[in-house]
Order: sequence, then structure tokens, then C-alpha cells
Amino acid sequence: MKRLIPAVVTVLAVAGCTHLVDGTAKMGATGPYRPPTATAAPRPSALPGPTNCPDVPFTVLESQSRDEPTLSIPTVLGWQPSNERNSPLIRGAFVAPGLRANGFTPNAVVTLADVTKNADTPEKAIKTETEALATKFTMESLTTGTRCGFPYETADYKFEGRPATTLIIAAKDDKDRVWVSTVEMQTTEPDKPEYVKAKQLIIGGYKITIRGGPR
Repeated sequence: MKRLIPAVVTVLAVAGCTHLVDGTAKMGATGPYRPPTATAAPRPSALPGPTNCPDVPFTVLESQSRDEPTLSIPTVLGWQPSNERNSPLIRGAFVAPGLRANGFTPNAVVTLADVTKNADTPEKAIKTETEALATKFTMESLTTGTRCGFPYETADYKFEGRPATTLIIAAKDDKDRVWVSTVEMQTTEPDKPEYVKAKQLIIGGYKITIRGGPR
């Protein structure tokens, strides 16, 4: 079967690379994956600064349990939910068929993992993830910041020759569990205005919400 939208997404410290695969209903830890429904596209002017909490239209991804963080990804016109995945760590995947070029469809993939056994603080969790990413790829740039009270890092690198960007954000809940969520985006045309706009919205606006708020 033709592989339509290959991607690499960390949570590297937990389970190695994960990626999208062909298929219609890949089974996760709690049953078949049901992709979220997109709504309206956010306005670029609504994006927050790096330390603010985003306030744009979101698609809320389905949780596997009530104790998990809530994952909210900005809704972008032209980016469609996909049910292709190869790991229960993947909580949502989106593709932009209208931006397909060079045999590749730009995509954004969201992961979530409980990394409490490997890190006791969000900062340590992010450091572990970033170091793991750096063992597999050559980092082109790395930025840090705080969003909704939670630390994050954004890494740019090449995957199979394609430009890729991964946002890593971590949080500690009121049960002292440390969570890491990632959003990875790939394309073959990183300078295309429509992709640049989508990347700014998705990477710049993705947020998580946890029990008890930031700790």
C-alpha cells in the first residue's frame, strides 16, 4: 500500500519515533481512533505572544481518560483530520491536501505521553525530549518560551530531507504526573505563504490544559 503521509513525531524518551501510516481505523490503547472535527479557521492577528495563553478557535482532541491533559490545536482552514497513525501516542493528525507538492502532503501530528517515570519536572522532561531529538536529527534552530504557564521548546530540523518543526510542551498536574505533548509539522515547501501561515497558527497557538493548572 502506498505510504501517503510519512512523518516522525517524538515522544522519543518514551517510545521512539512515531509516524503516520496508511489505514482507515488504526487501533490505539483504548479502541479505534476517531479523528476530531474541524470548525472555523483562526485569524492570524489573534495569535498570542510567546508567554501568553492562546485565544483562537480550537479543535479539542479526544482524551483517552478523564485525567489526561486537554489538548487544543488551532483550527486552520484547509487542514483536515486524518485517521492514519501507527501509535497510541498520536492523539491527532491533520493534513493539508491543497498544499500537496513533490509527492508529499503537509501534515501536523500531535502526541501525548505520561513521562513521570523519566522526569520529575516539566523542564527535565523537555530537556530529555530535545536531547533525544538531537540524537536523530541535526538541529537547525531551537527556541524556548512559556505558554499558558507551561515551558516549551520548538526545534527545527530536516527529516528525510524535508523541513520539520516540533513543538515540545510539558506540564505537571495536581497528582504530580509529568506530561509531554508534541506537535510536529512537515512540508516540502516551507516558504509557501499558506504553509507559513498555518505553521504560525498551529505551532504558535497549540496549548494544553491540566488538572490544577500550572505547577
